[in-house]
Order: sequence, then C-alpha cells, then structure tokens
Amino acid sequence: MQFTEAIAEIRATEKDPLRMSLLNEINAPVALTRPQDVGPYFVTCFSAKENSLNQWRAYGRGEGGFSIGFDAAKLDQKILKLNGILSPVNYDLSAQSKLVRELLLWGLSEYQRIITSVPSDQRNEHRRDWAHMFLWRAAAAAPTIKNPAFVEEQEWRLIHMPPFKRDVRFVPRQTGLSPFTELRLGEPQTGIPELLVRLGRELPDRLPIRKLWSGPGRATDTSLLAGRTLLEQMNYDGVTLEASKIPYLVG
Repeated sequence: MQFTEAIAEIRATEKDPLRMSLLNEINAPVALTRPQDVGPYFVTCFSAKENSLNQWRAYGRGEGGFSIGFDAAKLDQKILKLNGILSPVNYDLSAQSKLVRELLLWGLSEYQRIITSVPSDQRNEHRRDWAHMFLWRAAAAAPTIKNPAFVEEQEWRLIHMPPFKRDVRFVPRQTGLSPFTELRLGEPQTGIPELLVRLGRELPDRLPIRKLWSGPGRATDTSLLAGRTLLEQMNYDGVTLEASKIPYLVG
C-alpha cells in the first residue's frame, strides 16, 4: 500500500497540472494492481545468514537438506551481465516509505521535463505510454521490500527481467501455471577428468559455490558425504564442507 499512500500524499499538495495528470494516470493501476501493469520480473531468494535454524525449519523439510553458500561477488558480476540485480531486502518501514516517495518524485520530475517537448495533440497518448513504462520500472523496487516480521531471514534477492518473451518458460503446479526463466550463472567447465571425457559425459556450468552445509538431523554427516561426492562428480573443487551441529530433530 506504500505506493498508493505516496501517490495520495503528493496529490494532496501537487499544483502542477502536468504532474497531476501523471499522478492520476498511474493511480488507478497502482490501486488495482492489475497484472498488465506489473513488470515481468522474476525473483530468486538467498539469505545472508549461514547455517540458520530459521532457514532449516522453513526450507529444509523438517530434517536434512543442504544449504549452498555462493561467492556473492562472482554471482553479482554474472547477474549484471544478464540484465539483473542482486539486492538486499529492506525491512525498515521508514526506509521503504522514503524509497517509494523518492522513486515517485523522480518519475514526476522526469515526466515534467520531457513532456514539454511533446506536441499538445500527442500528450495524452505519450502520458499513457510514459505511465506504463514508469510502472514497469517502479515494479522492480517491489521485490526489495518486505514486512519487518521477516527481518531474521536477512534475505537477498536476484531480480531479473527477461529481455525477450521467448525466454520465459512454464511449469504446471497445483496452484496453476507458473512462469520461470533459466539464467546461466556459472562458467563453462574446464579440466574435466579424462574418464568423463572418454565416457562422453557433459557437465553443466560450474556455479560460484564456496561452501556446502548439510542440514541438522539424524544423518547429517552421511548427507555431507553424499554432497561431497556429488560435487566431485560435477568436477567441483575448493568447496568448503560443513555439517550443521544445530540440535534440531523432528519426530
């Protein structure tokens, strides 16, 4: 609701008719949150916390599981080249309100600067197009905002807008048809063991993985051994291994 509140707050004091026309143009789609007004962003979630009980409980299916630690710098470099960003989530309500207000004021200022060069008979169409573009851009900020109740997660999010519609794929789920995209965040494999070459095995790109944790449970060490073997099969080296010692058991 912060975007709607920011629009209402600025509309209450705005005097410029051009800026007011843009506020009126974006107010309805923001209030209704229609799918056609939301930018097609895809999000992948990470956590800055290592070996977190909160994360094991939420995503480890009760017992076991793995947590993968990535090299954030290398991951960020890859994401930037793929038209995406890696950003921490903002849980502070005052900071969120400030971000939304500044984004909205920037949009109004840019529109006010540009619209003066548009012929009068084309301004209505230009305003609609500009508002649509602005809403798509503004939608990129939404994944960086989250309710303060989730602050313990210390979440980071990879936010990506596919450059082409053909890059979007779909998978059926119980809740309906879910769109997704695939990103190449690794590097092509080099130094593949001779045995694998002779067998004609192709290995997937090597992701910037730095550490692997096995989750708490009754078979933590065995799971870590399996994880190590899988990494070796995939030609990974230099990955630190650690078994979680959190005393958390189910059943």
